Amino acid sequence: MFKTEEFRLVYYPQEGQKQSFRPGQFLVSQVLGAPETIQPAYLLSGKVAYTCKSASGSVVEILLGPGSLIGLECLYTKAYPVSVMAREPVEVLSWDSEAFELYLGKNIEFAVSAISSLSGHQRKVDDELAFRVRHKHEAIHDAATVLYLLGQENFHSGNYSVAEAYFERICFSYSKSSYHESAEGHLVQIRRKKEALKQEKFGLEGDSSQLGFDTQQGLYNLAFYGVSAISHDIYARFGKAYAPGEVLFCEGDQGLELFLILEGSVEVSRSGQVLSSLTEGDIFGEMALFEGKPRSATVTASEPLKVLALTQEHFRMIFQLHPSWTLQLIRGFAMRIANCYELLAR
Repeated sequence: MFKTEEFRLVYYPQEGQKQSFRPGQFLVSQVLGAPETIQPAYLLSGKVAYTCKSASGSVVEILLGPGSLIGLECLYTKAYPVSVMAREPVEVLSWDSEAFELYLGKNIEFAVSAISSLSGHQRKVDDELAFRVRHKHEAIHDAATVLYLLGQENFHSGNYSVAEAYFERICFSYSKSSYHESAEGHLVQIRRKKEALKQEKFGLEGDSSQLGFDTQQGLYNLAFYGVSAISHDIYARFGKAYAPGEVLFCEGDQGLELFLILEGSVEVSRSGQVLSSLTEGDIFGEMALFEGKPRSATVTASEPLKVLALTQEHFRMIFQLHPSWTLQLIRGFAMRIANCYELLAR
């Protein structure tokens, strides 16, 4: 069942336990128990506030309305990067985690709605993060401090190449600053991590026995066996390659495809600020695909890159073949949202 709420189409699940919450009542909080016990919830009516407190003591608050999925960020990270409180009377449908994943796996409309919900949530958190990063940098005039903060943010986001450049700049241009020793320590860690990532890379060799598989068979392999099962044939149909520094798409572009990284890594940036780094097995670009809105960020190849570009039709085919692939996408969303809240709390 679908209903229009606040100018967006919201899917209303037909299964789940209905619960009501008063304004000021917590839906998600560490005082309610371990994160593993959180029951995913789907907001039917009312508004909730995702909140976290920054190191400076300021409170970050993101408001979400009907059609929003609640609690996955804590459930899948097994931590509490946020609390969720009712801002007005709300009704939700909730499930235990196993029932949620089963329902998700048998109902493609709910799966698409869930992805759209998390996509909208991600967009709001990205907006807040980009604003605060710009504001923080504008308020600081010491160049070494700015470089160090940028290095720290990119290091904790896993964006090691960018972090390395900032820390190297400190060591080269600001060797007498108080950040010099720490920057050198970060560089040692970054080079170890990059070497470890390099050793973990796989080649896109394919299996000659898979040559000639049609599109459905190729997507079947992707669904069940992951990126390591991609054949030359499926890569020829959907694969794209990019050189280091090449832009896949820009903030504001229209998008009809999501991307799955087969080899290499990308940087995700917004308004000139690097937000995160993605690598083999990661999926991106789904926000524009499922929301029908312009791209929310610019994505640039950090190194030689190979990706699969899939339309919503291909996504639906993969879902029908193996619904757990959708769960991987949703878990990835939840982890990225949680990571953004952790950055906001610093």
